[in-house]
Amino acid sequence: MRFRSFTLAIAAICLLACTKVNVEKNVRALSITCEQVEGNVLRVDVSTVFSSECEYDISYWRKGMPSEMQTIRKRHSEGKEGHAVLMFLYPESTYCFKVNMGEDSESDVFEFQTGTLPADMPHYSVNEGAGKAIPGYIFQTQISKPGYITIADTDGNIVWYQYIDQAARMFDFRAEDGVIWLLTGFKEDSDGDFQRLASRIMCIDLYGNILRKWSIVDNEIDIPYAHHEIRVMPDGNIAVVSNFTREYDLTPLGGDAATTLYGDGFVIFNKEGKVVRTWNFLDRIDPLGCSFIQPMKRPLDLLHANSFNYDSEGNYYMTFNASSQLWKIDSKTGEILYILGPDGNVELDESGFAQGLHAAVPLAPDRVLCLDNGRERKCSRAVIYRIDPDTKKAEVELSVMLPKAYSSKDRSNVELIADNTMLMFGMTVSHYVVFTDLEGNIIKSLERNGMSYRTHYLPELHEY
Repeated sequence: MRFRSFTLAIAAICLLACTKVNVEKNVRALSITCEQVEGNVLRVDVSTVFSSECEYDISYWRKGMPSEMQTIRKRHSEGKEGHAVLMFLYPESTYCFKVNMGEDSESDVFEFQTGTLPADMPHYSVNEGAGKAIPGYIFQTQISKPGYITIADTDGNIVWYQYIDQAARMFDFRAEDGVIWLLTGFKEDSDGDFQRLASRIMCIDLYGNILRKWSIVDNEIDIPYAHHEIRVMPDGNIAVVSNFTREYDLTPLGGDAATTLYGDGFVIFNKEGKVVRTWNFLDRIDPLGCSFIQPMKRPLDLLHANSFNYDSEGNYYMTFNASSQLWKIDSKTGEILYILGPDGNVELDESGFAQGLHAAVPLAPDRVLCLDNGRERKCSRAVIYRIDPDTKKAEVELSVMLPKAYSSKDRSNVELIADNTMLMFGMTVSHYVVFTDLEGNIIKSLERNGMSYRTHYLPELHEY
C-alpha cells in the first residue's frame, strides 16, 4: 500500500522525537510520521519507530473536541516499528493524536489536517429536523459508475468512504466481521434488458483492502444471474438472490414452444466462491398454472425477487415485487411454508396487502418488517406482518406511512432502530433518508444526490 504525506510541514513536525518515556520497559517513541493513505482523504497512516518492541495504541480527536476522542485497539509493534491507520474522520478538519505506550507513557500531541472529499462523492443536506440529535450512522452505496460506499453521521457528514470502479449496488455488513460484501456493476445480455443483474461479487474490509473479487461476466463464480441481494449467513457463507432459467412450452397460452423463462431463488456460496446450495421456485411451482405468475407478459423476470433474509430459527424469507408477496421457506427442506400477499395462501385483510414489496427483515420468526412501496397510492410505508404459520392467518402489527414527497415507487428499505423506538427509511428513488417514530412523525429527513439501493443503520463505529 502506498501513502502520500499531507504536507511536508506536518511530516516534519511529526518526525520530532517524543519526550515521554515508558519507565517500566524503558520504551520511547523515536519518531512519528502521519501520512494520508493514497486515494482516500479520510484515512491516515501513523508510523512509529520505538526504541524497542512494545504494545501501543493511538488516541485521536478533532481539535477542540476532546469529548470525541477515539482510541484504536492495542497493537504489538513489528520489531521496533508500528503502523496503524486512523479512520472515521471528518473531512477538512484538524485532528490531534498521540501514541500511548503504557498507562503512564504517551507521546506529545501532534496534529494533521484531513482533505476535501472527491467532487463526485454523494453529499447530503438536512431537509427536516435540523439540529435534532440522532445517534448512529447511515451506511449507503452509490449506483452510478464509478460508485462509492459511504458512512455518514445522521447530520449527513461523511466519515468513511470507499471508491468502487463499478456501480456499488447491493451490500451487507456484519459488525462482527468488519467486512463488506458487495454486488457491483450491471450485467447486460443480448436476449433483453438485464440491468437488474450484477456483474461482480466483491468483499472488502474497512481499510479498503479487496479480500475477494469474482467476475460474474467472466464466469469466475458460478452464479450467472445474481441480483438485488447479498446476505452474510450465520455460518459465514453468503447468499445472493438469483434468477434461474428453464425452457417451457407456452403454446397452451398462445406463446411459442421452448421459451426460456426466468424464475427466482437464491444461491449460497462459501468464502472461496464455491456454490454450496441453490433453491428456486420453478422447482416448486408450475409457472404456467399459477394465478400470480404471468409467463406471457414477464418471461424474462417472472416475479422479480428483491430480498432474502433469515430468522432466528434459520428459516428463509423472500420478497417479490411483481406479485407484492412475502414468502417463508423452510431452510432444511426448501418447502414454501406460506405466501403472504395477493393470491397467496395466508389470510390477511386486503388493506394490509403491499403495492410493491421490498426488503424483508425478520424481527422474530413469522414477524417480519418490510417496505411497501405503495405504487398505486403513491405513498410508501413500513409494515410489520405477524403471521400464524399454523392457521395461515396474518395481521398488520405496524403500518407507518411516509409523505408522498419522500416515497419511492420501487426499491428502498426500512429498518427498526434505536431500541425499537424509531424507523429509518432509505428511499432509493426519492433520494431521502427519513427517521420517524412508530407513529409516523418525522424526526429528521436528509436528501442526497444519487441512488442507493439499500440503506443500513450502524449504531456505532469501531475499527478491526
